[in-house]
Amino acid sequence: MFSGPLAEYSDRLSLEALGVPADAYYIRELGTDSRFRKQGMCTRAIDELCLHASAAHRTVSVRTREDNVALTSILDKKSFTFIGGCSAETGGAASNRVVYTKALS
Repeated sequence: MFSGPLAEYSDRLSLEALGVPADAYYIRELGTDSRFRKQGMCTRAIDELCLHASAAHRTVSVRTREDNVALTSILDKKSFTFIGGCSAETGGAASNRVVYTKALS
């Protein structure tokens, strides 16, 4: 997992074009090895990251693989909103990603 203020990422402009606020706390990749799914790890990680981010940010955004149904389901349950898709280079190959965002209170 890579996370931090959006301003620290090279893909910031393409994410801002999707609607990710410039001051968002950005989780660049989040996923769990399939052997560890169904144990609540991602749910707890998202809860903790939102709590951490809320100290200095009004929005948190998450990017993950398009086919990561487990995580996108968790994001839906946690009131994140799908805002769009993008491509990413991983290991020299392009793959599809999706971006979700949530306003923090």
